[in-house]
Amino acid sequence: MSQEAILHTIELYKNHLKNILNSDQNIYQWTSKQTFIATANMMTAAASLEIDSCPIERFDKNRIEELLNLNTARYQLSLVLPLGYRAESRTKQVRRPLEKITEFIQ
Repeated sequence: MSQEAILHTIELYKNHLKNILNSDQNIYQWTSKQTFIATANMMTAAASLEIDSCPIERFDKNRIEELLNLNTARYQLSLVLPLGYRAESRTKQVRRPLEKITEFIQ
C-alpha cells in the first residue's frame, strides 16, 4: 500500500470517528467500551500470575475522580479494577455439568 493510500485511509477513519464521536457523551461511551478490551487483557494477565481482580462499575465517578485529583477535562474514570492476592486459599469450585446448562441449537 502506498503512503498516499495509507494517509487517505487514515483520513477516512478520522472523519468516521468525528461523525460517531460528535459529543462528549459519545466519546465517553466509546472510550469506556475500549477500556474494557484493555481490562480483559489485564485481568487475564493477572490471573496467569494468580492475582485476583474484579472490574467495578456503578461507583461514584465524580467522587473518585476528585479523590484521585484527576484533570477531568483530559481524563475520566470509566471503571475501577482492584487487583490483589486473596487472603485465604481458593475454595473448590463446583460447576454444573455442561449438558445441564447448555442447549445446542442446530
